[in-house]
Amino acid sequence: MQSSGMPWPGDEGEQRWEQAWLAIKKVWASKWNERAYFSTRKVKLDHDYLCMAVLVQEIINADYAFVIHTTNPSSGDSSEIYAEVVKGLGETLVGAYPGRALSFISKKNALDSPQVLGYPSKPVGLFIRRSIIF
Repeated sequence: MQSSGMPWPGDEGEQRWEQAWLAIKKVWASKWNERAYFSTRKVKLDHDYLCMAVLVQEIINADYAFVIHTTNPSSGDSSEIYAEVVKGLGETLVGAYPGRALSFISKKNALDSPQVLGYPSKPVGLFIRRSIIF
């Protein structure tokens, strides 16, 4: 962001850039951690061929986050979609947060008639100010 001249979101500017740069370096360095070493060794992948990338993108606040599968992963039925919805950011959906998301299935040819599978019970919703995520 610095070299491109893009402004840093928020008021703390330089301090936030230093924190972000440290996070980027930690992600990049994870190529050489013990877990990566043993994982590549287990599948007989030469560690020199392992490539690392760091995705950095702007994150915006969300009222809701969701994941939709175009094939029902529980049954393998390609005529159904399966969806999960949570309040706030999607981290509560994909992270190890206790509770259930609102989940439902629907036939692709009858999207106006979903079948609720689970009612939401997650006790937390994540909401943040405008920032970036790694």
